[in-house]
Amino acid sequence: MPILAARAQSHGGVVLRWPAPVEELGAGQATIIQDTQGRIIRFIADDLRHTDREDRPDHPIRLAHAVRNSGNVAVALSFYEQAFDFRLSDRTGIMAFIRIACEGWGDHHSIALADADNDCLNHIAFVMPTVEAVMRGGGRMKDAGYPIEWGPGRHGPGDNAFNYFVGPADFVIEYTAEVEQISESYIARGPADWKWPTGRVDQWGISQLPSARLRRAQRAIVFDGQYLEYR
Repeated sequence: MPILAARAQSHGGVVLRWPAPVEELGAGQATIIQDTQGRIIRFIADDLRHTDREDRPDHPIRLAHAVRNSGNVAVALSFYEQAFDFRLSDRTGIMAFIRIACEGWGDHHSIALADADNDCLNHIAFVMPTVEAVMRGGGRMKDAGYPIEWGPGRHGPGDNAFNYFVGPADFVIEYTAEVEQISESYIARGPADWKWPTGRVDQWGISQLPSARLRRAQRAIVFDGQYLEYR
């Protein structure tokens, strides 16, 4: 973790907190870094993991990825590659999908950088056990007062099924499953490789466009230098 912080600092990042114990639920050691465009990242090691409950198959298993808006994706991508050794998986016309470098196989992306006129948090995604769980989780969220704002559908890059919601405090939440597993031999594709037929916004061709409420929420959570705050 100290090496990670030092690398970030050497490439223009700001270390807001060097490795220190996490005091809230989950424990572990946390390092907090501000990237070159003002977004905050917290890296946690040696944290405690909850025990999966087989009687709640419609609940998330773990964090899948976070998407961050960027006024200049090329600059952001360069920082994440140099400071944290992330690798570009795919680049569409609106988003760069990056993954943690690792031996063997891993998720297609852990972070995505979305082309935008702001540097806000776009959304946070959680892995569900199955596509069935994505759908049943959507029903559970709807019953709790959080209707599906985009989906159901299946993305192109990552090949993952999805439902999106505007959750508590207006954070955008994605439930996803079947995220593509790739290795270091994966060849990144560009915008020309990721084009849908007219009228489609997902592989299946059944999803409508994201709701206006979702689009507003995707640019409402800003970073104030220490914490997330609501715009």
